[in-house]
Amino acid sequence: MRHYVHHLPGRLRIRVAAIKGNTTRARGLESILQAKEGVATVEANPLTGSVLIHYDPAATTGEALAAIVTGDQVAAPLAQIPEGLFTERLLQRVIRSAAAHLAEMVIERAAIALLATIL
Repeated sequence: MRHYVHHLPGRLRIRVAAIKGNTTRARGLESILQAKEGVATVEANPLTGSVLIHYDPAATTGEALAAIVTGDQVAAPLAQIPEGLFTERLLQRVIRSAAAHLAEMVIERAAIALLATIL
């Protein structure tokens, strides 16, 4: 469920496979962590599956926050959130496909314009 990436007192980055490609799960995890005492900010990135937590070291520890992420109070509810119709990966594929189609249209019209000037 988790993998430490980097930890300094007051700043913790964790990889969370459950949020990768799922914006809904990422926002849910942000909400859960933001409600914890001592947490200043939470940024969950569904593209990378990474969670960055800024916290007050006087109020909590990185180990306690990591335990929350892997504990049943977070892992179970997070697993219940289904994969969305428009996950980040799907959205990226749609954008790439649309860009490729647009490029083909531009090239085709440029070729037609060039032929029209020659003939």
